[in-house]
Parts: sequence; C-alpha cells; structure tokens
Amino acid sequence: MVGTTPGGQQQVANARAHPVAQQFAPSVAADPLFECSTARWFRARVGPAALRNYERIAYDLVIAPTQGRGTHDVDFETARLDRHHWLYVRAGQAHRWGPSIYEADLILLQPAAGTIHWQPGPRVITFTDDQLADVASLLEFAKIERSRPDPQVMAATRELLFGWLRLGAPSERLEPLCINFRNLLEVRVVDVRTVDRYASMLGCSPKELTAACRRAGCAHPKKMIDAALHLEAKRLLCQANASPPAVASFLDFDDRQFARFFKRHERQGLESWMVEHLSHPVRG
Repeated sequence: MVGTTPGGQQQVANARAHPVAQQFAPSVAADPLFECSTARWFRARVGPAALRNYERIAYDLVIAPTQGRGTHDVDFETARLDRHHWLYVRAGQAHRWGPSIYEADLILLQPAAGTIHWQPGPRVITFTDDQLADVASLLEFAKIERSRPDPQVMAATRELLFGWLRLGAPSERLEPLCINFRNLLEVRVVDVRTVDRYASMLGCSPKELTAACRRAGCAHPKKMIDAALHLEAKRLLCQANASPPAVASFLDFDDRQFARFFKRHERQGLESWMVEHLSHPVRG
C-alpha cells in the first residue's frame, strides 16, 4: 500500500496544498505581500469540477463578495457570505466553493500566523456600511498599487487590511494561554498529542492549561487535541493524492486504528464520509 512506504508518507507530507491551489496562486511566491484577483477569474481558470473539491491552501485568502450572496465551506463547516460578510481562510485550512454564483474580490496573502487568532471552521468578517466603504476603498487602492508596486506601500496596505479584518472579526473571550494553545495545536498536533507536552511548551502546568481553556469556554485540552488531530486527518484526506493508508501512516496510526479513531470522532465511517464529502475517488 502507498501509505506503508516512505514514499507514501512523503507524498502526504508534501501535499499540504491542493493542486488547484497551486494553479490559483502562481505569483504568491514571487510577491511577498499579496495578490488581488476575482471569483469570476478563478471560476474561469479552474472550471466547475474543481470548485466542488475541497482544497487545502498554503496562503491566506480573503473572499470579499461584491454582488449577490452565497455559501462557502471551510474545514467542513458552511459560512454564508454577502457584501457585509467576508470570509478569511487561513493557510492550512481546507475550503471549497458553494453552489451559489456570486461575484467577489479575492485577496491572496502570505501566511500571517498570529495576525488574526486561529479558530476552527469559517472565520466570517462582518462590516457595517460605513466600514465597508472604507475597506472597499483600501482594496481599490491595493489593486492600483499592484500595477506599480512599492514594497513599503504594499506592506503598509497589507497591515491596514489586516487591521480591518481584526476589526470585523467576531469578538472572543480572550484568554492568552488558551489562544496560544490553539495556535500551537494547528502546527504541532501531528507530532505532539499529550496535554503534558503542550503545557511544557507553553511554560505552564497541565492544570493551568486546563483552567485557561475552561475560562475561555473551550473543551478540556485533551478533547481539543483529539479534535485538532481529527480535523488534520480530514484536511489531509481532502487532498487529491492522499489515500487513507497514506494519511494513517503519516499520522502514526495503522489502518484499523485510523478507521476507529475517525469513526469515533466523526460518528461516520471513513469510506462513507469520503464518498459524501470528497469528489476525487477513494483510494485504498
């Protein structure tokens, strides 16, 4: 099986971005700040079949609807979007377009970990009419500047954009230790899976971490670890070249352990979940 070979593990490890995402962002690597595009251009470039697939992106993406309304799935949850409700998709998340056709500006940014606190699922940014007029003017300015880029101006524009995104983001019960734990889970859950290890990395005791999560209204840290690992498994499975055995091996499960873990947390069998959620063929 692919997943039991070093090559199979490397295939999953290297497949952090869906092939469609690589088509979508050819210039991001060249531009250290951001790229502007439109939903219309994206649909024309990749075709309707690709829009039905989940993709895991290697850049931050802002979807700013300009006409109409629709839905968008992020990490297997659905968000409703319109002119006043934008979507921020963070690098590493999996997303796909909903069936509704709406027009939108797309802003692709280099990953900005920590700029906006990570949270699972869709991150909907809400703007009032006055705020929307101001941020829309900022986007128009950014589009103009893209034709004659000045690094300092582009950096300032990028920071202003993130300022608006932070302003429109849902308010949270800020508990710094819990926020740092969630951010750490996002990047380390593949290889760190115990509360003790995370507490040590965060410079606190397991009891202090548990209390911080409780104050923030979150689950017990062990449940958060399991949920993050389950989400990571689903994100990996949505990639076109990743088979269940390869994902299981990468996450240090054997095939049966992985199937049991997945069913326990999803309350649905692995194969039936893939048939329901993924467009690419299920590979054993």
